[in-house]
Amino acid sequence: MKVNIGVFARPMLGLLQEKIEEAVSKGICREVSAANLMLDIVSLNVFPYMSSLLVNAVLNGCMDDQERFLEQRKKRITTP
Repeated sequence: MKVNIGVFARPMLGLLQEKIEEAVSKGICREVSAANLMLDIVSLNVFPYMSSLLVNAVLNGCMDDQERFLEQRKKRITTP
């Protein structure tokens, strides 16, 4: 069974955009599009896995201990 993810994603992005606009009006956050926010979240979480060999080579073995590296990324991404 083929499922069109857009059927689920578009309404979700619409609801997220409403929540963002509500938060902006209350001064909680700055204006951002829901699509860009989702892209940023996915990129921050997928990039280390997809590019691990390149990142490890360029950054001199920083991912040799992948568990430790990913824990550091988690803290970096989730800490304001």
